[in-house]
Amino acid sequence: MTSNNQDKKTYVTIPGKGDHELSSLLDTINYLRQLTWTYKVWTPTPALIDKTGGSSRKYVGQKYDPNYIDLVADGWTHDHCEVCYEVISDIETDSDKDGYTTDNSEWLCKDCYKLFIKPANANEIIGSLKTTEK
Repeated sequence: MTSNNQDKKTYVTIPGKGDHELSSLLDTINYLRQLTWTYKVWTPTPALIDKTGGSSRKYVGQKYDPNYIDLVADGWTHDHCEVCYEVISDIETDSDKDGYTTDNSEWLCKDCYKLFIKPANANEIIGSLKTTEK
């Protein structure tokens, strides 16, 4: 099976953060630039933990059945940068311990905030990054 150029996608390399598919990155950044960001030191937040050892999810006020789910006050142990997926946590040893947030919903690492949110024209920054076709 051979692939043609139509199957290839364009990726940009974010310095120190790896390759990211360009169209998805642009969509994400356009959305994130519409939000209000505040610098904050990351702290654990409540989480809903499945009692059978299954999944967990951040608690933001949603309903849950206490017969099957535990509400753990500091159970949410980390978040990820919305752009590069870097871990932001006060627990993980090699993660950022602070970043920019929208009321603890979305998080950005300091690098991605400085690259894509703070500048007036993020498209210029993206245009200056190395691109590859894959």
